Amino acid sequence: MNFLTTIVQNSRLARFVLVYHCNSIIHYHENPLWDLLKNGLQKMVNLRELTFRSFGGHPAAELFDGCVFQLQKLDWGNHSDEIGMARVLVAQRSLTHLALESSEGTHYPPEACPHLTHLRGGLSTVLALLPGRHITHLAWVPILEDPFLLGVAQVAEYMSSLRSLTFGGYFARPGFSLTNHLDSLEILELIGIHHGQLQLLADLPNLKELVLTFPHRGRFPVSFESQIDEIVDKLFSQCVRLRCVDVSRERTGNEILYQRWTDNILCPSQLTESQVWSSRFGMFLECINYELTNHNGRRCLT
Repeated sequence: MNFLTTIVQNSRLARFVLVYHCNSIIHYHENPLWDLLKNGLQKMVNLRELTFRSFGGHPAAELFDGCVFQLQKLDWGNHSDEIGMARVLVAQRSLTHLALESSEGTHYPPEACPHLTHLRGGLSTVLALLPGRHITHLAWVPILEDPFLLGVAQVAEYMSSLRSLTFGGYFARPGFSLTNHLDSLEILELIGIHHGQLQLLADLPNLKELVLTFPHRGRFPVSFESQIDEIVDKLFSQCVRLRCVDVSRERTGNEILYQRWTDNILCPSQLTESQVWSSRFGMFLECINYELTNHNGRRCLT
C-alpha cells in the first residue's frame, strides 16, 4: 500500500514503473486499496507487465479505465470479467503474453491481441484466442467444467504452430491425443501421466525437451518410480530429437524438486522447479506452485 500511495503522489516516479504485480485484492472496491490501485495504474503510463489476482469474483476490468499504458504481458487472475476484458484486449494492442480466465462460450473480438504469442488458460480461453493468431507457446490448464473429448477435438486443428505446450493442472485433463497436430512442438510438459500415453510422444518429430509433472505433491507414483530409468531410456530411443527429460520427484516446502535425464549422461541431476522453468518459460514464476496446490491456482506460461 505504501508503494501505491507514493506512486499516486509522485507522477514522475510512476513513469519509471514497468512491472507491477498485485495479489492482495480480497474483494471488489476494497477500501482503501481499490482506489489506490486504480489511481496508481493510471499514473504508471509506461507499464509493460501487469499481474492482478483477486478473490471476490466480481468483474474488475474497470481498473483499466483511464490507463494509457500498452502492456506486453498481462496475467489477469480474476473471473467473470469476459465483457470488460473484451474491451481491454482490443485496447492493449501490444500484448504478446496473456494469462486469462474465461467462461464457456466466450468470444473475443478478432482484432484483439494481434501480436499474441504466449497464452495460458482453460478450454474457453484457448478456443476464444488460439484461432486466428500466431500463438507459439500455450499453457492449456483445464478447469473442472472443461468437456474432455470435445475440448481436444475443438482445439487440435489450431495447434500446428506451437513450439511449447504445457498441458494439465490441478484438475484432470484429457488424454494426450494431439500428436498429429504438433509437428512444430519442441518443448512439452505433461501434468499427470495417463496410462500408455508416453508411447505417443514418438509421433512428435521435433520434440527436444519433455517435462513430466505429477500434480499431487510432485511425487512419482509407486508404479512409475520402479520403472523410471527404463521409461526414460525408451523415450530417448523413440524420440529421435529428444535432448532432456525432467521428472518431478518430490515436494520440499513450497517447491517441487525434479530429476533431469539427458541423452548423454546416465545419472540424473537434481533441479529445483525454478531452475526447470526459468530456462524455458521465465515469466510469472511465482504462479508455478499455486496451480498444483490450489483449486483456483494456475501456472502461467511465458
